Amino acid sequence: MRTHDNTDFVYRNPRPSLTVQNAGGASLGNCYNASYFEVTSLRPLDMEDLYRLRECGFLGYGQEFMCHQVIGEERVHVPAKFAAWGKEGPQERDVAPSGKEMVPCIMVDRVTRKVIEGEAINPYSGKPYAPHEQAFYTYRCESRVDSSD
Repeated sequence: MRTHDNTDFVYRNPRPSLTVQNAGGASLGNCYNASYFEVTSLRPLDMEDLYRLRECGFLGYGQEFMCHQVIGEERVHVPAKFAAWGKEGPQERDVAPSGKEMVPCIMVDRVTRKVIEGEAINPYSGKPYAPHEQAFYTYRCESRVDSSD
């Protein structure tokens, strides 16, 4: 018999915390090329975060590096660095998400951590757990290089 004593009710988002996808490239002229990337994160990123990804080799190389956040069809400026909590400057909480998705509540066996099929019902109220809204943030990045690199 399944009881709330051996079941955890969790909101497990199937979206990874961070993804980097190659979005193609272009020749911009004699020996000058661009590579494009799309970065999606479950938390807002600043340019410092994106530069770190570039330094690790995930977002190309070269002389120029530009990024913007995508909200619908709108291109939004990415802050250089988020201010520490309580300090002046841009804060993570002020960044509008690129999108939101509903994450359903699922049941997980407390011992094996395996997903249990069926609807997640609150054992105290007898009502189904409502899905939670989860924000995500999408960034488009361009890395430019000439043949000297």
